[in-house]
Amino acid sequence: MRKTGFLIAMPRECAPLLEKAEISAVKRVMGKQVHIGTLCGKPFAVCVCGIGKVAAATGVFALAKAFKPDAIINAGVAGGLGVTPRGAAVIARKVWQHDFDTTAAGDEPGLFSGECDERLSERLAAATQGIAGTVATGDVFVADKVRANRIAELFGASACDMECAGALEAANALEIPFAAVKYVSDGADAGAGEDYGDALAPLADRIARDTERYFSSEE
Repeated sequence: MRKTGFLIAMPRECAPLLEKAEISAVKRVMGKQVHIGTLCGKPFAVCVCGIGKVAAATGVFALAKAFKPDAIINAGVAGGLGVTPRGAAVIARKVWQHDFDTTAAGDEPGLFSGECDERLSERLAAATQGIAGTVATGDVFVADKVRANRIAELFGASACDMECAGALEAANALEIPFAAVKYVSDGADAGAGEDYGDALAPLADRIARDTERYFSSEE
């Protein structure tokens, strides 16, 4: 039976999901907590990886070591960059690192991390009612309209987050199919901090519901 691992940055984002799952073991691997069990009767694990690209990449390796998943999905909240409304789910198709900067050496800004698995992304879109888009990742909580506009324009991004690119890079290195869904909590503008705080709990509940729907649809 297909084994799917989920990567989620923060305990608060994944608490409702863990309540829905049947967890049989919790392992500490590479400094990360990996919860292993079943969801809807199917093999399931979630790694609480921490915030940022490095933490996400390490979390993917921890999932691979503890669970040996056939696929990995990154779920979490994101900024909408003034492009995507709050509450929307963005299914990552292309992923950029918006904070990668070697322009002083004559390069274009950013770094393209790659594309997500098409089949997984389509199934994720069906389960979440999400829209396909580009996710721009950086080790910064974007809360500035000018910066948000620049990210959206430079990379054609629908949302910005802090984990997706790191997770994708690690999954690609391990040759594990990868997809991501990002739920927009804020506009990545001056009010982002407050909006994020208000949206986190209801979006965590939605992550749990959508993940359960994803597993229920799996043959």
